[in-house]
Amino acid sequence: MNKDRRHSIFDDKNRAVLGELHTYLSNYGYLPRSDLETRAMRTDEEFRSAIRRLQTFATIPVTGKLDQATLDLIRRPRCGLADYEPHRLPRPHIYGNRRRRRYVLQGQKWAKTYLTYK
Repeated sequence: MNKDRRHSIFDDKNRAVLGELHTYLSNYGYLPRSDLETRAMRTDEEFRSAIRRLQTFATIPVTGKLDQATLDLIRRPRCGLADYEPHRLPRPHIYGNRRRRRYVLQGQKWAKTYLTYK
């Protein structure tokens, strides 16, 4: 019985696209990539949370379920960059509320303001 309840957010029709959904959520950062082999071990809440993050990011109605709008979204062609990468965000305890500077001020101002090229 517990085995049948693992993915109870999906009805029988949607179970056919579970692999497609899991691959999409893993590829674009909504689920960790490390557990691709054990996707059957995911809980309903992990899937709901990942689907909610996807729906929020895509500005479609947030239901936490695999509805038609979400299914259309994951089947749409797109680039390969991840949408959600929590491990790549700056840690607030390191930088506080400040933006981290990504440039260096060094040297003097360039004296020439009118540029030409050949």
